[in-house]
Amino acid sequence: MIYKKYYLFELFKFWIGGSMETCIVLFMQIIVYSSLVIIVIALLAKGIQSMIINFKNRDKTKTNMGFESTYGEPLNLVIMAMILIIVIFLINIRVGFQWTLRKQDQPAIILSSIPVGYIIIGIIVNIIQYFRGAKKHTIRSDPVVKTLEISGEKKQKTDFRRKFWHLFVFILVISILILLRRYLASQANGALWVEHYQQLLDGFFDYTDGTQFIDNIFIRKTPPMGQSAIIIFMYGMVVFMFTIEITRLSGHVFFLFQKKVESIMREKEKNTFGSYTHFATGFLIAAWILPPFPFLAAMCLGSFADPIASIIGMKFGHKKYSWNGKSIKGTIAGIITAFISMFFFVGWIYALIGSIVVFAISDIITPKPLEISDNILMPIMISLIFILLTALGIPYTPLIHF
Repeated sequence: MIYKKYYLFELFKFWIGGSMETCIVLFMQIIVYSSLVIIVIALLAKGIQSMIINFKNRDKTKTNMGFESTYGEPLNLVIMAMILIIVIFLINIRVGFQWTLRKQDQPAIILSSIPVGYIIIGIIVNIIQYFRGAKKHTIRSDPVVKTLEISGEKKQKTDFRRKFWHLFVFILVISILILLRRYLASQANGALWVEHYQQLLDGFFDYTDGTQFIDNIFIRKTPPMGQSAIIIFMYGMVVFMFTIEITRLSGHVFFLFQKKVESIMREKEKNTFGSYTHFATGFLIAAWILPPFPFLAAMCLGSFADPIASIIGMKFGHKKYSWNGKSIKGTIAGIITAFISMFFFVGWIYALIGSIVVFAISDIITPKPLEISDNILMPIMISLIFILLTALGIPYTPLIHF
């Protein structure tokens, strides 16, 4: 039996034309790419289903607080699928899948281990739930949400709980950079430490010729250490969150935090992917484009400005925009918060343009008249704005250091 297994393995190696190392690398690539491809397929399938249901029920669709209700928000699903396809392309050209057990291999090894870990967790969770006799509930398949949403203090608490995890992710990213700094300090001294620390913080923008960013994003392999750590973290967040949502929407498979997530969802989100997947997907693509400090500045929009705008808008925002129900005071509070929080990471020029051009515009035009989640739109817009500023030769000037 042992001989047969070994013989089959040798045939497999002969078929792929490689060695043991080649088999391991191929396995890592399959795991990383398939995890994202499965999510893309799920998004597109849900998007098509949403469009079909919306079309069939177009005459029966009611309104929610004066705005038309839709099933699944198909535009957001398609945009997220497109983002993840771009991420697959970037991983293919920028992550070195090897098996030399050097530091350059670490990103690929970690990327491939994350989905495997989630699979193991999922198996354990489902075994436990099976023996407990837990049952899954059915997912609604109609496009009509409740005419009236919850209001008052309960709505504020629910919205605060929804926004809190944005801040939590921001704190985790900063914690990762601080831990990397401590690691570098323990490994190097003097000029070597300064060089390594600069590699941690810097991105790949060329300040003397900002037009080089296209080559650096789509051609250069192995992002700097700090950026690589953020990319890996955001990839893990995306796969984890979509695992929660895909299993929740399946109606048959269990995973961690499903009930917790559903308890803070809006009614219209319960039949589609939750808004927290929008946040994670949007900032995953931003992580591929931006160095650590501009990335942290971009996250300030979703982690500080958006929650403050929401809280102020619900408590004091009596004057609202007629097209999307958001308040003028909420937008102003968000702009001020965005500028102050971004200022420490990129300086006043980037912060001023980011808060006014990105936050103000995205807050005013979403989800109406532009039917895109601001959690997707803001990281894309801020990344493009920062690229443009860099191409114009305007450097960002961090005021803090880890």
